[in-house]
Amino acid sequence: MQVVFCVSLLAVGLILARLYLWPRGCPNAIIEERPWRRLGAGICLILSVMFTAGVYVLGDHRSPKVYAWYWSVIMLLVLWLLVLAVRDMSYTRRVLLERRRASRQRNS
Repeated sequence: MQVVFCVSLLAVGLILARLYLWPRGCPNAIIEERPWRRLGAGICLILSVMFTAGVYVLGDHRSPKVYAWYWSVIMLLVLWLLVLAVRDMSYTRRVLLERRRASRQRNS
């Protein structure tokens, strides 16, 4: 079960990195107007690699300090990702409101 979870997590990280870090066939406007999505994809890739490596590298023979540092870095990256997600939500909301206003002005 551990192997399946780690492989799935790595696959998600690689897919996100592929979609946002090296876009092909994707409108560049999305990537250019939301650069934090590229940063978020990079963080997801780092998190997936770190988590998978941590599962296999950090065995029972490590000190509690190593675990504390490792999980502190993981939590900081997740927090950073959460901040980027909130930023993206607020930007999306603002764009939708502007489009609705423009649509109402055209219809009036």
